[in-house]
Amino acid sequence: QGSLQSETRNFLGFGSSRKLTVGEILVRRKVLGRADIDRALAQQGMLLLPIASTLHRMGLADETSLVNALSEHFGVPGIDLGASTISTEALTLIPRDVASSHHVLPLATADRSLQVAVANPEQKTLLDEISFATGRQCLPFVAIQVTLDEAIQQAYEARRRGEKFWHGARSSADACTLSNSFVNLLMKVNKNQ
Repeated sequence: QGSLQSETRNFLGFGSSRKLTVGEILVRRKVLGRADIDRALAQQGMLLLPIASTLHRMGLADETSLVNALSEHFGVPGIDLGASTISTEALTLIPRDVASSHHVLPLATADRSLQVAVANPEQKTLLDEISFATGRQCLPFVAIQVTLDEAIQQAYEARRRGEKFWHGARSSADACTLSNSFVNLLMKVNKNQ
C-alpha cells in the first residue's frame, strides 16, 4: 500500500522533481488565483500566445511578476524589458528579421559573451546558432513574448533613427544604471554556476 500511495503522489506531481508551470508558480506566489489562471488558459486558445503573454494582455499580472515566474520556471535570469534601457549597438549582432522571427533581442555584450532576451530559453539550437554566428557565448534572459516582440520592433527602429539607446516604457536614467548593473551581476552569477 505504501508504494501505491507513493506512485500516486508522484503521478500527481507531489514529491517529484516536476517543473512547475508558470501558472502554478503565480498561484503559489499569490500573484493570481486559480480562477484567473483558468480564465487565461481559456483565452490562450484564442490568442495563440504563451500563458505569460496571455496574462499580460489580459492585464491580470504586471510584467515584473510574470518575468519572475518565467525565470523560476525556466531556471534562467529574467528581464523586465519595460523597465530596461538597451544600447542599440548590440543590435548589430543579430539582424532585425532574425530577431523578430525568433523572438530574440540582443541586450549587451561583455568579454566574449552576448546577453539576449528570449521568449523561450529552452530553444538550445537557436542559442547555439547565435553563438556560432556571433562568435560569442549566448547568455539567455527570459522575457514575456509580447513585450519582447514590441521591444524588438522599437529597439531596431530606434537604431534605424540613429539613437544610441532604446528605453522601455517604465525606464528612467537612474533605472538605466541599475538595470545594467543588475544584468552584469546576473551574468557573473551565471558564470559561477
